[in-house]
Amino acid sequence: MSHIIPGVAIFVAKAGAEAEVEAALRTLVAPSRSEAGVIHYTLHKDRDNPRCFVFTEAWQDQSAFDRHVASGHVTAVFPRIDELLESSEVILLD
Repeated sequence: MSHIIPGVAIFVAKAGAEAEVEAALRTLVAPSRSEAGVIHYTLHKDRDNPRCFVFTEAWQDQSAFDRHVASGHVTAVFPRIDELLESSEVILLD
């Protein structure tokens, strides 16, 4: 039996890289929302820290999340911005 996988992904840009990181993360929204198994996928910006970006997302099951992480649009963005990030964390929830 499968169950919904909610998650939070937190990305903190290095100082001065905020705009470039935000632009790159925004390119993920439309293609991710059209993936099979997505329930929701939303990018937020921290009100108090303009370098902090948070995705709230939910997937129908673990395989949908795994496909998302391996998708071309995701694998194209992260190698490009890794050097621009101070930190990143993906938290899957039950």
